[in-house]
Amino acid sequence: MKQKLLIAMFALWLVPTSGFAISIQADDTVAGLGTDIDITDISTSGEINLVTTPPFGNEIITEIQSDSMGTAHVQISGMDTEVAGIYTVIAEKDGKQIGVTSSFEVLVDGIHESSSSISSSPNFLSSDGKEYATVTIVLRDKYGNPIKRRPLQLISTRSSDRIEAVNNETDETGEQQFKVKAYEQGEMILRAIDLISGKVLNRETIIDVDTVQAVGGTYQATTPISTYGRQLFRPGTSNNTGTSYNSNLRAQLQFEQIDHFVITAPAELNVNEDTTLRIAAVDVNGNLVEDYTGVVLLSSTDPSAFLPLNGTVTFRPQDLGEKQLTLGLRFRTADNHILHAQDSERPEIIGETIIKVTGGPNNNAGAKLIQVTEPADNALLNSTSITVTGEAEPFVNLIVTGGTEPVNGETDIYGEFSIDIELDPEVTDHVLRVRDEAGLLDSGDISFMLDTTAPEITRVSLSPEKPIEGTDALLVIELEDGVEEISAELDGEILILEKALGDDNKYQHLFTAPDSGIYDLVVTIVDEAGNSTIETTQIEIGMKGLPKVQNVTSNTDANAVNLQWDAVTEEPVEAYRVYVGETPTEFSFSLETGYATTSVQIAGLQPGMDYYFAITALKGERESDEKSDVIKATMLGLSLKTTAQKDALMLDWSNMQVGIPLSSFVLEYGIEPEVFIEKRILNGELRNYTIRDLLKEVKYFVRITPVSVTGELMSDLIAEGEGIPMSTGEGFVATSGEPVPSNIDLQAQLQNPGPINLHGSAPATPGTGLPSFVWLTSLITAAGLMYIRWKRKKSLQRTVAFLQDVEKRYHS
Repeated sequence: MKQKLLIAMFALWLVPTSGFAISIQADDTVAGLGTDIDITDISTSGEINLVTTPPFGNEIITEIQSDSMGTAHVQISGMDTEVAGIYTVIAEKDGKQIGVTSSFEVLVDGIHESSSSISSSPNFLSSDGKEYATVTIVLRDKYGNPIKRRPLQLISTRSSDRIEAVNNETDETGEQQFKVKAYEQGEMILRAIDLISGKVLNRETIIDVDTVQAVGGTYQATTPISTYGRQLFRPGTSNNTGTSYNSNLRAQLQFEQIDHFVITAPAELNVNEDTTLRIAAVDVNGNLVEDYTGVVLLSSTDPSAFLPLNGTVTFRPQDLGEKQLTLGLRFRTADNHILHAQDSERPEIIGETIIKVTGGPNNNAGAKLIQVTEPADNALLNSTSITVTGEAEPFVNLIVTGGTEPVNGETDIYGEFSIDIELDPEVTDHVLRVRDEAGLLDSGDISFMLDTTAPEITRVSLSPEKPIEGTDALLVIELEDGVEEISAELDGEILILEKALGDDNKYQHLFTAPDSGIYDLVVTIVDEAGNSTIETTQIEIGMKGLPKVQNVTSNTDANAVNLQWDAVTEEPVEAYRVYVGETPTEFSFSLETGYATTSVQIAGLQPGMDYYFAITALKGERESDEKSDVIKATMLGLSLKTTAQKDALMLDWSNMQVGIPLSSFVLEYGIEPEVFIEKRILNGELRNYTIRDLLKEVKYFVRITPVSVTGELMSDLIAEGEGIPMSTGEGFVATSGEPVPSNIDLQAQLQNPGPINLHGSAPATPGTGLPSFVWLTSLITAAGLMYIRWKRKKSLQRTVAFLQDVEKRYHS
């Protein structure tokens, strides 16, 4: 169950360089068991205190004694960990925190029957089944901590009774309620079962069914009066009427109506001595009213006394009708003082006690101390410049300490003072004190905290991110801890924010999106100290879309496609937008019709390619919310693909999309665009062909034209491509020429040739010109090439004549 929480303290501005490495390791524990805290890496000198702050009560201050290794071990006793919740741990030196705050959690102990309770309201029912009683079960451990999220079952000793659970498990206060109805007379005994352990709680409540009689009248109760530590109560009146004929009705009065308060405090105190007091809400019989909630106002006969929580004590459901205020009461003058408690809404509910205060000045003699009204004790401030106000004796010179430096001031004719001081912005916890120059008057320590850090808005989001006008949108604002107030404004309208379930730092608001446009969302937050943050976020509201275009069809032509669709009739449209792409999910371009129509032709498409089309309606800046169903169209003609090979290009082309039989293909290629120096006739059944013996690393341009069986060249179905043959690094590779160096004098070298040294057996050659056999070889080669070219031209002419003759016969 124990969990190690390691917190490294890096607060460099609060500690000297030698002490910044201190780390604290605390163990989670169970209420009443205590815990261990390990402190390591202590390298600073001087006295260091470990301050542990429980959820309720006084701080636990322990001096740290480190060993030679810079480590220390502190044990927190079980008596100091009886309250369940989060305990904070910090290290202090010279009254200043020297690191970030560590923490450990104290978990609740098991169910304790003596601390748990079961009660019903009312304690009597009729047997007609029309009325119901509410039975409340409260689970607590032996230290009074509520046990949350524990499922219980209520059972009755009679099978005819009907029991219905109001909630499925205990809530944050350890409470679970049931509704009970009766259908037969007699005594109903109810007990509770813990569904997790299967254990029956040894507590019960009894409801009488049709057995109680009552007559008119008012029950009057007076409370005893005593002094010097014994309670002093004013007469109180109970709101319950009727005369009791059995013990069950008296049991009902114990918890249904509070009668007075019981104040427990020491009988004697010294002046300026802090003490702890206990306030309990009880009924007329003196039994604790555990379900009492409200605000109790405290007052005393000492006008300068320090009262707990400034005299305003709030009872919450988890207090179970009892409140202990640790070291919260201090009297400033000697006398037999009366401490008075009164309910803020029902002034007839009171409680009093008398405390004898001795030593120091006497209140009856008119002696006064210094009362500081601002800042209040335990206040939280957000400014380093504050004004200390209060009352003392008239015309007294005062000294205020606790700021960056002592400040002098004085009281006026009425004994009031107002003194401005400056606080150290690097310190969080401050203690100020007001004294007179003679040292006779003293305000005592006034503790408060300084927080000048503005709260942070973690995230502002909108769902959907771009809502459409007139639709619902959810605004979510996430904050850091400690925010007290939050407000949001959109286009001059205040938005009512609500906390999200299960997250106290998240607020949300569901609203209807206004007209389309861009709006400023202004969010303002204020923390407990009064620091505020204002953040402006721009949100975009989209326009309402037009209806979806339906029934899109296509009809392909050569290099073009004709699209048709049904007109949008739900509302007028101005034009249509056609999306075109080579995949069904990505559209590379779009075009608009410019007017309302139901058909369009798109030309300039590549033959043999697959294209995908989708259509939307347009009206001004509005467009259809979604595109039409995507359709596919394959263009007529061929699509040519070239693949580079060694000294060659492999050509692949697609099948024709038209039902015209082909006789052949005319293949043309060259090294310049639109200039084809080579031409070949290919069989009409071929779908791939390889052109060989090409120059390496030279780009070739290729064109294929289909020829019908009638000899017609289908020029509108031409496919073109390009490619560069692969090079293996062997053989001739065409490259750019190198320029002749400018420093070479060719003319001088030609005019003054050097001597030629030949061996004696070398044959004689003419001094100028080419040898005769070279000329003869050139002539024979030229004649052969001319014959080959003439023969090739005649063959091509015969082929063209044949195709033209076939075409004429076909048309005739």
